[in-house]
Amino acid sequence: MAVDGSGNVYVIDDRYRVAKINGSTDKVDKVLAIPGYACEEEVPDGSTQVFPNMANNIAMMAKSGGSKLYVTSEQNTLSLIDPATMTIKATINIPNAGELDAIATDPGLNQVYITDEEKAVMWILKGACANGTGQCVVKE
Repeated sequence: MAVDGSGNVYVIDDRYRVAKINGSTDKVDKVLAIPGYACEEEVPDGSTQVFPNMANNIAMMAKSGGSKLYVTSEQNTLSLIDPATMTIKATINIPNAGELDAIATDPGLNQVYITDEEKAVMWILKGACANGTGQCVVKE
């Protein structure tokens, strides 16, 4: 979950959707489906089943010029959402990422921090990459 300065709550579910709950009314204002892609995984019984690109975690970056909401996928993408309009502003591709997981933001530095469960690393998105306006570059 994430909360904005007005008390609105944003919740993700396992169907790659984000719900905005109005802090004044405690009712759902809008549910936004985030497009993903299907990926095949092996389930314990040995059969192959197709699972969607799940929403994993969510974080808010509250800024005076406009807040941003970030949702990690279980692959290598991050959705950047305008929380005021509940629209997707950008899909950020993180090259070489495996399975994005926990996420936090630093509004003062305009940076996003994401752990990668598969690679056991932390990705730091800065500037244009964090804003969804430029390509993310991986430094080895």
